Amino acid sequence: MSIAIGLARTIRTMPPTAIFGVLVILAYAVVTIFAPLIAPYGEAEIVGAQFEPWEGAFPLGTDSLVAICSRA
Repeated sequence: MSIAIGLARTIRTMPPTAIFGVLVILAYAVVTIFAPLIAPYGEAEIVGAQFEPWEGAFPLGTDSLVAICSRA
């Protein structure tokens, strides 16, 4: 039996809650890997004026603390 067939059989026999748990763990792993791209600025870094509207550099705008809305 190859590894792929064994893995497919294991996934087919898993309860739905276990599959959901595996998907949540994989989602966390993807977010962790791409974290520098998702939130490129530090939490204390000042990057713009207060309450700037959304634009290319600030896709979510800025808030009252003059930080973009993608804090780490």
